[in-house]
Amino acid sequence: DIDIVMPNSARLRLTGHLELTADRVRWTGGAIADGTFTHEVRLRNASDVLFDNVVFEDLDGVNTGQGEFGARLAFINSSGRMRQNFGFFQARYNGSRIKYSDYIVANCDVDTGYPDGEEFGIRLQRVERVVIVDSRVWNGRKHSIRSHHGSRDVFVANNQIEGGSLLTMYADSQGLDTSPPAYDYLGAHYWYDNELYRVIGSGGRNIGRGNENVPASAFDGSVVIEGNRAYHPDQTNAGGEPGRRFANPLLPGDRSIDNIEYPLRTPPAFTGGADH
Repeated sequence: DIDIVMPNSARLRLTGHLELTADRVRWTGGAIADGTFTHEVRLRNASDVLFDNVVFEDLDGVNTGQGEFGARLAFINSSGRMRQNFGFFQARYNGSRIKYSDYIVANCDVDTGYPDGEEFGIRLQRVERVVIVDSRVWNGRKHSIRSHHGSRDVFVANNQIEGGSLLTMYADSQGLDTSPPAYDYLGAHYWYDNELYRVIGSGGRNIGRGNENVPASAFDGSVVIEGNRAYHPDQTNAGGEPGRRFANPLLPGDRSIDNIEYPLRTPPAFTGGADH
């Protein structure tokens, strides 16, 4: 077991990528800092890793790389600003649809795609059992959260999700002749009580499955979208419109209720994450 404890005022300055491959690591306090947006924290093939009250300062990203396995990675009470992803949780395709599992992001405050990144905020690819709760995620260019390539059992609740040219997430398709896989297979997903602020761009879905051409056979679980609020720049109805731009298309077993889109307003200040 490795236990790293840093005072909140401490900064670990990166001059190259920081790669953790050990299991059972707990990192508490302090900051992992770059300042140039060129270096990453990599968790390739690592399991049982916890970051608690850590600031990820001006990094290129935090990701698992294209590892072969990994499980039980958690980010809690932490903050970050990075050019690419905060959490590119992905597994290399080797014939198995699921290789990574059990990820937690809770009470975190992160800016992704900053200032000119071209990746998604939190990206889930071939992973299962994911919880993203009580957090703020901003992206400057693409989806703030995206889940695809066979990810399943994903729970996203009570988050403040901002920006992104496409705002949140979802499964779209690859071409029929591509491998792997032919389609973005998607398992069960649950979206509850999130607030979505589209501060970049217009049009498109707030939360949805993505490409309507993906056949029902590409899905092996239901999607539940309930109690979410979206604030959109081209919404003109001051009272909001139920269901607008949520969950299209709906497939058998899906549920979309009590979701409302309102005119855009300024997001409230977020008080979570690490504040040192």
